[in-house]
Amino acid sequence: MSFVYKNREERAKYTALKYQNFLKGKILDVGCWNKDLKKYLSKDIEYVGIDVAGNPDIFINLEKGKIPFPDNSFNCVVCIDVLEHLDNIHETFDELLRVSKRYIIISLPNCYSASLKNIIRGRGGLKFYGLPLEKPKDRHKWFFNYQEAKDFVIKRAEKNNAKVIEISTIRRKKVVRDFILKLFLGKRYKNIVYLVLWALIEKHEK
Repeated sequence: MSFVYKNREERAKYTALKYQNFLKGKILDVGCWNKDLKKYLSKDIEYVGIDVAGNPDIFINLEKGKIPFPDNSFNCVVCIDVLEHLDNIHETFDELLRVSKRYIIISLPNCYSASLKNIIRGRGGLKFYGLPLEKPKDRHKWFFNYQEAKDFVIKRAEKNNAKVIEISTIRRKKVVRDFILKLFLGKRYKNIVYLVLWALIEKHEK
């Protein structure tokens, strides 16, 4: 991909371009907000967006109910930067696979990378993790690194009779210190330089 997204709409465009070969038929967008992804999909695609806020086709709070569709209802289910906001992350992951007929596209943030600099410098202001005066409307419920996200997606997919067929990342710009991080941390350096994990999951045919 030739660009890194900076907001929801750019992220939707990124998703549509990156996974255009899999976004066909009937699509469910979980956590769709204002259905930005729909704008970048082919007109012949049957799109359904669900969320607890924004302008979805169906309003639903996934912490209070399951995805309201039968098994295998969609060719592809998309869930981008959503699961970390839910207490019931494990159950919701299973639901994504349940309602998908074949493909599931998921992204998860590397919370370590986004927070490390402020933690080292002793600063507050950690997005989604701080302690503001008033309770925020939304926040992350989980704090995990890249490797934990990768392990979770792979093992949870296997538990649901599915397989991760592609994992990709968005990373910080390469700098000289990458060599030093690799030297001292080995594979763990990914927990610092990788910003987001993207996973493409395919269900096994029964």
